[in-house]
Amino acid sequence: MKKSNMYLVVGFVTLAFAIILFGIGLNNESGGPRATITGNVIDENTLDLTESLQQTRVEINKENSDFEFEGFAIARVRSHVGNFSDWNAELILDEDGQILGMEGSIDPSSVKTGIQGLDLDLQSDNFFDVEKFPNIGFRTTNIDSKNQKISGILSFRDVEKEISFPAKITEESISANFLLDVSEFSFKYTAIENDVRISFNLSK
Repeated sequence: MKKSNMYLVVGFVTLAFAIILFGIGLNNESGGPRATITGNVIDENTLDLTESLQQTRVEINKENSDFEFEGFAIARVRSHVGNFSDWNAELILDEDGQILGMEGSIDPSSVKTGIQGLDLDLQSDNFFDVEKFPNIGFRTTNIDSKNQKISGILSFRDVEKEISFPAKITEESISANFLLDVSEFSFKYTAIENDVRISFNLSK
């Protein structure tokens, strides 16, 4: 093969590889903004819910609500989306019916990805360790009405952290889509990306 033809082939292969790699990046970079894991953060735009927990609580409408997560392989060359068949949440309302916050729990043994082997792996001590930690919980601590941000305590694998993330809060629902660094919660398996996409919509 002539050198000029060889260079042409090598150049074409390199370009094709770059396009494929770039395409993979485009397909997997989405997932929303990153949640921050913080201490207690309260400012002048933040409503402290500690005095509001005795307000009205209503069960979410499960038919109009959803929750899912997406985990990524290293370099995000592929991902898997999952949800849970056993989960519940309540919305906390003020006297006028406006949403102040939320509280919810998940039974991690009910994880569903559509792949039985993956479900069993997620239930193991590599990930959720459902026998030792049968509940994942979240309760709102603060809500920033001006900047549409929620802070709350996430209880996961016997670790409690306050996380903050942007959320869309309307008169009827709370929804969010963000990346959570699960390395903060004592996962054993490390051959995956630390970031997991969390997406939910909770409706009255």
